[in-house]
Amino acid sequence: MLGTVRHSQYNYIYEKYCTAGQQTAYLYTLPACQWSTAQLKSDFVSQTEENGSGVTLNSGDVQADSGKNCNSNRPQGSNTSNSFVSVSSLLGQCGKPLVGGDSVATNPGPNVPGSPYNCGDNMELVNGNNQNSYLKHVLDQCSSDPKKGCGDGHVDDFSSTQQCSGLGDLPGSPYWSVDDQ
Repeated sequence: MLGTVRHSQYNYIYEKYCTAGQQTAYLYTLPACQWSTAQLKSDFVSQTEENGSGVTLNSGDVQADSGKNCNSNRPQGSNTSNSFVSVSSLLGQCGKPLVGGDSVATNPGPNVPGSPYNCGDNMELVNGNNQNSYLKHVLDQCSSDPKKGCGDGHVDDFSSTQQCSGLGDLPGSPYWSVDDQ
């Protein structure tokens, strides 16, 4: 038993539900590090940078730029807040598709020695009344930046809700959590 853990929710951000004006964003591909620019809605840019992944209107699936790739030919004006990796599909850190209500993201995982949860672990959530329990699977990794996810040790639960904004805490949080390995 690992004690009470706060469970917040995150989701892919969908540009089609965003309403702000457009801004210049920078996209690149791996491993070639080919950069391009795109006009994306500014609320999509900021929320995707926070949540980690998004679906653009015209440029496909993107993931937030970690700042670890393609720095040698980074265009002037690009930074980790306005740059994204173009990907063929959105996957969690374990390389698997995320499933709403089932997949969770943890920090620091995956596969970090000493982490309470690692990629592929099963996690059981039990509500405060010890009445309901939910089995979830660690398939993603939160940012270590506390402004972008669960840097404070809580767990992020993936939701398939399609919207432009974040979702807040999972109803009933906090839960008792057990790492079933």
